[in-house]
Amino acid sequence: LHLAAQKDAAPTESLLNWQDYEGRTPLHFAVADGNIAVVELLTSYESCNVSSYDNLFRTPLHWAALLGHAQIVHVLLERNKVGTILSDSQGATPLHYAAQSNFSETVEEFFKHPSVKDDSDLEGRTSFMWAAGKGSDDVIQTMLKLKLVTDINMADKYGGTALHAAALSGHVSTVQLLLKHYAQVDSADVMKHTPLFRACEMGHKEVIQTLIKGGARVDLVDQDGHSPLHWAALGGNPDVCQILIENKINPNVQDYAGRTPLQCAAYGGYINCMVVLLENNADPNIQDKEGRTALHWLCNNGYLDAIKLLLGFGAFPNHMENNEERYTPLDFALLGGHHEVIQFMLEHGALSIAAIQDIAAVKIQAVYKGYKVRKAFQDRKNLLMKHDQLRK
Repeated sequence: LHLAAQKDAAPTESLLNWQDYEGRTPLHFAVADGNIAVVELLTSYESCNVSSYDNLFRTPLHWAALLGHAQIVHVLLERNKVGTILSDSQGATPLHYAAQSNFSETVEEFFKHPSVKDDSDLEGRTSFMWAAGKGSDDVIQTMLKLKLVTDINMADKYGGTALHAAALSGHVSTVQLLLKHYAQVDSADVMKHTPLFRACEMGHKEVIQTLIKGGARVDLVDQDGHSPLHWAALGGNPDVCQILIENKINPNVQDYAGRTPLQCAAYGGYINCMVVLLENNADPNIQDKEGRTALHWLCNNGYLDAIKLLLGFGAFPNHMENNEERYTPLDFALLGGHHEVIQFMLEHGALSIAAIQDIAAVKIQAVYKGYKVRKAFQDRKNLLMKHDQLRK
C-alpha cells in the first residue's frame, strides 16, 4: 500500500483485501489502530471490502465497535454495501460488542443508521442483554432513554432476561437500574430459575439483598424442586444462606428428590454453610427419597470435620438407604476407603449394614429360640392337663 501511494497508483483489489493467517485485512489493522484517515482512504476505493471476515468471522465493523471508535463506525456504516450488519461465529453483531464494552456514544452511532437493529445472537441474546451481563450501565441508560429497547423483559432461547444476566454477573447497580425500569423481578427461565436463583448460586450478596428488597420471592422452586437456599448451599455460600434464612425461607425445605439444603452443603463439604443451617434448626436426620442423610454424603466424600460437626448436632449414625443395598453412612465410608472416618464412626456407634443384619439375625434367632421353649413348655403343660383329665 505504501508503494502504491508513492506511485500515485490505486492499490489492486487483491492488495486491498489481502488477508493474513488470521484472516485480517489492512482495513482490520487500520481500524484496530484507530486511524480514521487510513480507514477513509482504504474505504474510498470501490474494490475495498468493508465487510471482510477474519477467522473469527468478525468484520472491521466488529473491531471498531469492540474498541469504541464511534467515528470509524460511522464511516464503515456509510460505506457498507451489504445493506445488513453481519454477525460473527457467535451470531453477535458489532452492536453486541459496543454494548458490552459500555461505549454509549458508539451505540448511539449504530442506531442512527437505518440498517441497524438489536438482533439476537445464536443464544437469543440481544445487545441489551450483553450490556446487562457486563454491567454496562451507560449503554443501558442510553438505550432506555432513546427507547431503543422494546421489551426490557425479552428472554433468550433459555428464558433468561437482562435481569438474569445482571444478577448472574453480580452487577448491583445494573440490577437496580433494571428494576427501576420495571424489569420483572421473578421472571423464570426454562429451568424455572429466577434472577434470585442465579445470584444465590454465585454468592452475590448485594444483588440478593437488592432483589429481595425489590420483591423477589425466596419461596419459589425450580424444575427440580431446588429453592434458592439449595443453590446457596451447593455453591458453598454461608452468608447467602444466612440472608435467605433471615428472609423466612424454610431451612428444611426439600427438593423433589427429598434433599435438603443441609444435604447439598454436606455433599460439597461446605462446613461453614452447614454451621449456618444447623444453627438455624436444620434437621440433620432428614432422609431423602433414597433414605440417605447428610451424613451419608459426608462419609462418602470423607469430610471428617463436617462429620464431627453433624454428630455434635444430634445426627443418628445408622440411617439406612431405602434401596436393596440398605447402606449406612459407615458403608459409604468403607466403600470410599476413608480410614480416619471409618475409625471415628466406629467409635461413635456406627454400624455397617452387615453388622446390623448380624445383630438382627441374632435377635431373630433369640426370639425363635424363645418361641420354641415357650411352645415346648405349652405342649408339655397341655399334655399334663390331658393326662390329669384321663385319670379323673
